[in-house]
Amino acid sequence: DHEIPDDGRPDLRFPERSPQGEPLFHPPLDWTERRRLVDEVYAPWYAEVRARREGLIRQYGRLAHLDLNTWGLGDLPEDLAGELDKHPKLMIANGGYPDTGEGERVSATPRATRALALALRQELGLSVGVNRRFKGGGVVRTFGHHAGNTLQLTWQRSLVTTPDELHLDPTRLRAFTRALSRALTAWLGSS
Repeated sequence: DHEIPDDGRPDLRFPERSPQGEPLFHPPLDWTERRRLVDEVYAPWYAEVRARREGLIRQYGRLAHLDLNTWGLGDLPEDLAGELDKHPKLMIANGGYPDTGEGERVSATPRATRALALALRQELGLSVGVNRRFKGGGVVRTFGHHAGNTLQLTWQRSLVTTPDELHLDPTRLRAFTRALSRALTAWLGSS
C-alpha cells in the first residue's frame, strides 16, 4: 500500500507545490527522505488503522469508516480563490483517482453514499457534492477495497473558522460538530 512510484508517476502523498504554486519542502524531498517518511510515518499509521478496522469488523460485523478532512482558500489555485462559494460546503468521496490510473474503485455502496448525503443535507441544510473532481485521499485509496463502507467527508474550513480561516471559531465549531454528529447518527441508523 505504501510503495513510492518508481515509474515516473508523481507520489501524491508528497506534493512538491501548494495549489498556489509555492514549494512545500525546502529543500525538495529526495527518494531517501520519502522512503524514511513512508517507513516511519505512513506505514505504522496505516498498520494501526488496518488493525483497528479489522477489530471493529470482528466485533460488530460491519464498519462505516469516515475520513474527515477540511479544505478552503489555501487549497485552491490563486485563479480560483474567488470561486470558493461556488463549491459545495460538504463533499463526500468514495472512489479512486481516475487520472492516476487507479480507476473508479468504489469504496462504499451507492446506498450508503446517498444516505450520508441526504442526512447531511437534512441536518445541516448545506449543499453536498458527491465524487466531484477530488474522489478521496489515502484512507479511501488504501482501505476502499476492504470490507465495510469507507467514505471521505470533507468540509469547507469556513464553516468552523474565522472568515480568514486562520483561527477556529469555538461557537461555530460546536454547532457544526453537534449537527454533524446528529447527521452521522441518522445515517448509521439508516444503513
